[in-house]
Amino acid sequence: MALLPRPFALRVPALLLALLSGACGGSGKGALEMAIIGDKGDPFESGARLSIAGQHVRAATVEGLVGLDADGQVIPALADRWIVTDDGRSYIFRLRDGTWPDGTDLTGESARDILRRTVRRLDGTALGRDLSQIDQIRAMAGRVVEIRLKGPMPDFLQVLAQPELGLADDGKGAGPMTLRRVGNVAVLSMMSPEERGLPMIEGWKNTVREVRVAALPAALAI
Repeated sequence: MALLPRPFALRVPALLLALLSGACGGSGKGALEMAIIGDKGDPFESGARLSIAGQHVRAATVEGLVGLDADGQVIPALADRWIVTDDGRSYIFRLRDGTWPDGTDLTGESARDILRRTVRRLDGTALGRDLSQIDQIRAMAGRVVEIRLKGPMPDFLQVLAQPELGLADDGKGAGPMTLRRVGNVAVLSMMSPEERGLPMIEGWKNTVREVRVAALPAALAI
């Protein structure tokens, strides 16, 4: 399938729909081939500003506190639940049990530090202007992170779910997929539930497929 450029707010739901269709088809059907219009290096970008292909791969391999489902609704990611105070200025996230890719514990302190660095890297970008509403990011007890805003921002969770806000520890994300490069193709493979800090699911490999992403000129992608 070829993915055409879309307005920013619609890119993530389109990505997740494509990945879910690839992940749920059964491993016996082989990898899902996915073409995105762009330059060949786009799927492997690591900077703050990402192309469409870079956003797709980042969203698949690096989770933020929250994510978006195929319908564009906010869903849990590294945070399994959260509350918003009545004044709309404080968002308190409780992180799920789990570890970073290097095996260290996923804690409020570690997530706070990575989120602060991520927000700083986005300074000066369009997304960074939205994030300028953040007043403080602080760790609370155990696996709890609080983000305090300068004023209410009704769509803050949607902003926080963008791929650029994925939290990478030493450049590595917590999934749900891993990335390896084969030439100019990004090969995405689903991580096991245990690797993601989730309960074991028997036979999970039988329900997933690899996704092979290539960024190509428009004519070739189509």
